[in-house]
Amino acid sequence: MNSSSNEGCEGHKTLEELVSRISTRLRELGFRVKRHEVVECGSIRHELDILAELNPLPDMSLKVGFKIINRDLVVDDVEKYIAWLDELPLDKLVLVTTGKVDVNAYELAKKFGIDIVRLVSIETMRPARAAFEEMYVDPRIDINQAIQSLRKETKSLFSKKTLESCTLVYLPLITIRGEVVEKHLEEEKVTLRHFALTFDGIEAYLVLLKGETMILDEDLGSFLEIPEDSITILNKLSEFGALDVNELAGMIGFPKDRLKTYINILASKSLVDLYGDLVELRYSIFTHSTDVKEFIKGRGLELKCGLPPDREDVITIPLKADINRLIEIIEAVNGRIDSISITYYPLYVGIVYKEKETEETCVVDGITGSILHSFSIPLSSIEIIDLIRSRAKSRRHNTAY
Repeated sequence: MNSSSNEGCEGHKTLEELVSRISTRLRELGFRVKRHEVVECGSIRHELDILAELNPLPDMSLKVGFKIINRDLVVDDVEKYIAWLDELPLDKLVLVTTGKVDVNAYELAKKFGIDIVRLVSIETMRPARAAFEEMYVDPRIDINQAIQSLRKETKSLFSKKTLESCTLVYLPLITIRGEVVEKHLEEEKVTLRHFALTFDGIEAYLVLLKGETMILDEDLGSFLEIPEDSITILNKLSEFGALDVNELAGMIGFPKDRLKTYINILASKSLVDLYGDLVELRYSIFTHSTDVKEFIKGRGLELKCGLPPDREDVITIPLKADINRLIEIIEAVNGRIDSISITYYPLYVGIVYKEKETEETCVVDGITGSILHSFSIPLSSIEIIDLIRSRAKSRRHNTAY
């Protein structure tokens, strides 16, 4: 019995991975993608694994539905979905199979205009990164001003500290813009909210504005900590708004104890609330919209296309966070993504030695000159500290306070 349960979970995981990879490819082609979308036409409702929409020309839209058959495709499958073409407002229906295709099934699908895509295994689809625009902004303050800010910061602390080195670091910030359909059960209403969510490009902490300063939301932590199975839970909750734990466990086939572990992870990210055994979807992260592009433009600075210039005394941190995982989370809560941009934001990062030879990073905003304590979190790995130290050797500032 345990063996069969495990096989079912593996099959489900494979299906979710396949949906994720197909969705990524479609986004690269400019499609707006919704996963596990329930489409209604009158009293008829069917769930598509993927609904992809494209507007190639003004006043022209293209809707393509995808159903994934995680086995051999036979005639009965095609006959089942022929009716969907008449029942749903789709321009094209695509059946994706991971197994073999029966010849009669192929001929029948071709006759009714249903496309068949065959994937021998999920491994034939290599993961791809979502398409986005990249830009950067020059710092407003220079390194000497940053060092002065760091000196003031270390002087204000009781323990003796030494500023060993400082250099300009460009940190990638991911901004995802779109809209989300919020279902408020208590008020019995549905709200459409436009949003712009920004995450750091290393650990995927949510970036917030506090007055004139950016901070990372340390309470929510990294959104990369959300596992694939938790996204499956969000997909199901987005359909109903709220569900009993036992009912939810039956729908997705997870044991209750395991399900509660995933629910607790989602609750820690403010994506769900748990009232006894009732799980309800939350939308609170969308109330903290932060668009880095607007933040920069609001200060009269120019955004430049591409990557920052390659210089020996400047470090550009490569994008490490999985954008596709962030997209999946947003889409799982009824979000629709319109655009994604990566902004390489200028920070001055100092390495500070404390007593007993311990070290830490201290970060200065290259635009406002503010000390950004929370940004030390993604910039404190040994790899990054070693990189900063190697680039800053030629102008080390050894000053004890």
